[in-house]
Amino acid sequence: MASVTPTPTNLKIKRDLELNDVMEVLTRYKSYDGSEIICCICDKVYKSRVCFTKHIWEHSVYWDTFDGVKNHERVLSIQAAIILCQQVTNSSGLVVAWPCDKKQREDLSPKSDHDARKLLPRKRKRELIDCSV
Repeated sequence: MASVTPTPTNLKIKRDLELNDVMEVLTRYKSYDGSEIICCICDKVYKSRVCFTKHIWEHSVYWDTFDGVKNHERVLSIQAAIILCQQVTNSSGLVVAWPCDKKQREDLSPKSDHDARKLLPRKRKRELIDCSV
């Protein structure tokens, strides 16, 4: 009997993770500093934690809810729906592109009105033209 090799048509991704399960998996990998992250569910290899975070949503029960859109859009839609619909106490690990932290916002914000004016586009000074004849 010949063995069946996985192809895109016969490969079935397991999609049974609930929100708490996704959070648990992401928490497990949070402190991982290796060069590659291997998914504990399907053994796919990822080079960054961001890519792995996007991937883990493929194993969630929410994945098929947003069928017909690009994978990145699915991930963003799932994350937005969870944030809007559920009371998640610590959702920072769930979101792929989390807003910058307070320190980064302070570093980016102007320190004074003078600094803020530097960021505005400069207006060109017009020369006064004497139109009298």
